[in-house]
Amino acid sequence: MRAESDLEMKGSCVIVMLATLLHGCDRTHDSTYPIVRLPPSCAQRRIQLAIVGDSLARGWGASAPQHTFASLVYSSVRHQYPRTTLHNLGIPGATTDRIAAGEVSRIRKDDCTLVVIVSGANDVQKLYTPHHFRTSYGELLKSVRSRLPDAGVVVIGLPDVSLSPRIIWPFKPIESWLSRDGSASIAREARTYGAAFVPLYALSRKEAYRSKSLLSGDGIHPNDEGYRIMARAALPSITMLLPRLVSETPLIFSFRTER
Repeated sequence: MRAESDLEMKGSCVIVMLATLLHGCDRTHDSTYPIVRLPPSCAQRRIQLAIVGDSLARGWGASAPQHTFASLVYSSVRHQYPRTTLHNLGIPGATTDRIAAGEVSRIRKDDCTLVVIVSGANDVQKLYTPHHFRTSYGELLKSVRSRLPDAGVVVIGLPDVSLSPRIIWPFKPIESWLSRDGSASIAREARTYGAAFVPLYALSRKEAYRSKSLLSGDGIHPNDEGYRIMARAALPSITMLLPRLVSETPLIFSFRTER
C-alpha cells in the first residue's frame, strides 16, 4: 500500500516536474571560493567526528559496520589523529527537514567537532521541488552553524539517484534532474555557510555503466564497493581540512560546483 501511495504521489507531480525540467535543466553554476570556518587548536584534544544524515550516513547496504561510509571516514581520520571519536546520527529514510529537526541538536558541542553531512537522496525520492530542497538544506546548514559556529563542516553532494534500478523509467529523467539541481543547491549553501563541498553527481554518472554492481541487494543503497568510492571522493576534502582543524591558521577552501 505504501509503494502504491508513493507511486500515486509521484504521478501527480510528473507534469509539473517535466515543465520545470524543460525550463531549467541547462543552468550552469560558477566556481566559488568559500571560507571554511575552523575551530582553534585541537592538536591536544579529540576530534569529534559527527556523521549527520540518512541511511547512507547510517550505512545501510554494507555487509558489515566497518565497510560503511562513516566507518571508512572515521578509520582514515583516526589514522592521522588517533584520539578521534565517531558519533553517527544517521536516520534511515530521513529527509533534510527531518535531519535538521532530529539530528542537529544531538551533535556534541565542541570546538573540535568535524561534521560530515549526507542528505538529500530521500528528498529526491519524494520528488520535493527544487525550491523546497534548497530551502530545507539551507535551514539544515544554518542550524548546524548556529549550534557549532566554528566547527569544520563537509557536505556530500547528491549522486544521480535515478541510476537505481528501483526507479521506474518514467521517473528517471525527473529524478536525475532533481539530483543534479539538488547537488548544485548543496554547493551554493556550502558556500554560504562555509562548508567544504564534495561533488558526487558527475562521479556517479561516470560509474553508471557498473551502477548495479555498486549497489546492495535492495537496489537502492551502496554495497561495500559503493561506499568505498563514496569515501574516496570525500576524503581529499576532509584530509585537506584536518591539518587546519588542529591549528590556528584560517583556511580558504576552494571547490567547484558540478555542471
